[in-house]
Amino acid sequence: MEEKDYNENTPLHHASTGKRLENMELLMNQGANLEARNGKGDAPLHSICKSSKSDVDNKVHLLLDRGTNFEARNNDGRTPLHVATNLNAARIVLDRGANLEASGNTPLHVACSERNIGLIRLLLHRGADLEATTNRGYRPLHFEAVNAFTDVARLFLISRSGPWQIPRHLQERRPCPWHVKIAIWRLYGCR
Repeated sequence: MEEKDYNENTPLHHASTGKRLENMELLMNQGANLEARNGKGDAPLHSICKSSKSDVDNKVHLLLDRGTNFEARNNDGRTPLHVATNLNAARIVLDRGANLEASGNTPLHVACSERNIGLIRLLLHRGADLEATTNRGYRPLHFEAVNAFTDVARLFLISRSGPWQIPRHLQERRPCPWHVKIAIWRLYGCR
């Protein structure tokens, strides 16, 4: 039951991204390890959160109801919320209490670097901190500015309450995201 394929995925990893919920239930009832890791360190919940399928809700609930760790980190230090490309899965994990501000790269940092607009909207709606920094001192807007994602910048501006002001970290040695954004706008023109 815990035999792994060439990517070190277990049968539960495959069932979690497959079509039938019953296959997951069968494996879990037979004692499949909910926290089994593949070669990337992903647990089955990571795999579901990355799934492009729309019918993941019951699978995520099943794993969480059975006690899987929704804060488990893979080899890159990412939780299921960090790797989530499936908005339904992300919502469920957030509803269960997933940490929006995990140390290092927050889920918002990752969503910005991957330009996942839907997840960015969800995280901002749930209160993700725009001022959170990575271990290297970067804020989510740094990722946006470097990649010239003007649509993401608009989301950030809209999500702020009150007028946009110059960020409090303007005096830091590292250039603030707006410095980077202005440099990009000067090079490529404001859109």
